[in-house]
Amino acid sequence: MKRQLSLILAVLLCLSLLAAMVACDEGNKPAETTAAETGAPTEQVTEAPTTEETTETPTEEPTTEEVTTDNTSAPVEGAINIGTAEELIAWANTIIEDGTDYFEVTVNFTSDIDLAGYNWIPVDGAFLDCVTFEGNGHTIRNMTIEGTDEPLEDAAHFYPYGFGFIQNAEYDLEFKNLNFDNAHITAWERHVGVFVGNIYGAAWVSFENCHVTNLTIDGWMDYSTDETKPSEHSIAFRVAGFVGGNFGGNIDFNNCSVENAKMTAFHNLAAFVGYDATGNMDEDCFTNCKAENIEMTFSYCLSPSYTADQPRKFVSVFFNASDWVDNIDDFEGTGNTFREIYFIDFTDPETVYSPNNFRSWTYEEAHP
Repeated sequence: MKRQLSLILAVLLCLSLLAAMVACDEGNKPAETTAAETGAPTEQVTEAPTTEETTETPTEEPTTEEVTTDNTSAPVEGAINIGTAEELIAWANTIIEDGTDYFEVTVNFTSDIDLAGYNWIPVDGAFLDCVTFEGNGHTIRNMTIEGTDEPLEDAAHFYPYGFGFIQNAEYDLEFKNLNFDNAHITAWERHVGVFVGNIYGAAWVSFENCHVTNLTIDGWMDYSTDETKPSEHSIAFRVAGFVGGNFGGNIDFNNCSVENAKMTAFHNLAAFVGYDATGNMDEDCFTNCKAENIEMTFSYCLSPSYTADQPRKFVSVFFNASDWVDNIDDFEGTGNTFREIYFIDFTDPETVYSPNNFRSWTYEEAHP
């Protein structure tokens, strides 16, 4: 009996020790916590976000095309480099097609440009304000402008349409070290200049070290055809190697030249400026300039308004003055020269005149 009781007590002691050990082990375990209690992210938040849900597409920087073709934005400023015909035409189209304004921009030519195969559309100077064309001694070759008799006007201010690299200059422009070779312009009812057709307002246009060679301007003067008569169609006039007509601006030429040119028009033909309406131009606007081997054919005599007793011959070497007074001899004092200048009457093509025997009115004849 005692043996059984002892066995029972031993079993109970073992059970007590085992229970104590289990309790101790449970106390050493860390308490379980929830995500809300610890601030640890839940599974839904810690999942890697997809690009579509959380990543914004970065804003792209505006391209050059976006800047230059938006005519509602501020004018383009700075410098533009042009080295090919395609680049030159693309730049012109930002104005012609998109109406982009350029202010205080320098257009740098980085190489010679050949426009053969293209019909150049004159650029409207209403969108060019204080722009410099820096040729860096390069040449634009084979610029061709094929005219029509449609009544075209300046897009912004409705000025008469000029033909040239620039249609009409309305703000200050500067041309430096830029040449044109083998330009061919056909014009009906236009004022024509290789660089600028017309100058208006208070624009100041200057030319430095710029040259025109091998120029042809076809002013379409033939009134003798059945299709076209004087009463039905006026013809090109105010034609020159640099500027067709000046109607308010100021022009300076320094070390410029026109060589090897043939020009035809009704009247107002000259090497540099076809006609100055301001009365402000004189020989002091020209320094070290040269006109050489130029043939100017005029047809003013086809109009009944002009008579032999008052021959407004409307041709000159450097420019035609607003009072038609001869100015050819005034240019020698500032280093300007001319030679091989020929004036031809369209009605008498066999007779060739020169500045020595063919002059506009004297002051007394112009102001009787």
